[in-house]
Amino acid sequence: QHAPPCARASSQQNDLSPDLAFDGENLGFGGRGWCATMGEGFGWIEYEFAEPVEVTDVKLWFYNSDHSAGGDAYIEASTDGKTWTRLKTITDIGYNYLEVALS
Repeated sequence: QHAPPCARASSQQNDLSPDLAFDGENLGFGGRGWCATMGEGFGWIEYEFAEPVEVTDVKLWFYNSDHSAGGDAYIEASTDGKTWTRLKTITDIGYNYLEVALS
């Protein structure tokens, strides 16, 4: 079991902070989690783990039951926080839940 990561984001809507997106409590519509400030365009969320970890999948739920990024979404990884490698491009729209396999 790994320690919870440090979380950062481009912005947050009200009390929907980035640390809530990784707490295991935000499971599905009506749950809690991170939300970028509405009306500001694209947002991002970033995690920094204390040690290297293998992430095999990412589960996404959307606040308004609909993919709302207004375009493609990306899952990226970095070992130094500066150089990023795109692991997955998400082009799906119109979903309220999506599980993305990374391996």
